Amino acid sequence: MALPALPIQLLLRRRPGWRGTPVAAVADEGPEAPLTHVSREAKKRGLRPGLAQGLARDLVPDLRTGVIGPADLAALETELLRALRTFSPRVERAEERSGAFFVDPTGLEGIYGGAEGWAETVHRYLAGRGFVAAVVVGFRRHRALALALGARGPRVLHSREDERTASDAIPLRALGWPEALC
Repeated sequence: MALPALPIQLLLRRRPGWRGTPVAAVADEGPEAPLTHVSREAKKRGLRPGLAQGLARDLVPDLRTGVIGPADLAALETELLRALRTFSPRVERAEERSGAFFVDPTGLEGIYGGAEGWAETVHRYLAGRGFVAAVVVGFRRHRALALALGARGPRVLHSREDERTASDAIPLRALGWPEALC
């Protein structure tokens, strides 16, 4: 399961009036502070993570920014971790990606009417709290995570072959890996 651009989602939870505008998370308030995450609207206007806040504001005068520090993200992820334990006792953070979690629904499908019902319930829960998320039920943790990083909504893979085919089709750039590695 993945909640993409979690710092942007946190900013929008704090400032709901910013929805639909160009938004960026920054490391600190200074003009040289780099943008750490940008919203879709900001990307469409040419902004990218790493750009200095002052330059970004020159390029996009209506850019809205907010500081999201490691403690802010850790608190939100702890909140999400507790909430996800409502749906499975086996929940852990995906250490390699902020806003990503491994949640094991094994044995709970009967309560929710199958894997599809479980995934849909978790997705509706997160959406009801204002989060954009992808809930992918698969067979291999990191393949399911790769699929969740590029998706929205609930998805259930019914075979290892379907999971492999779908995850193999994901471009490396879509996973946010460094350009040199891609």
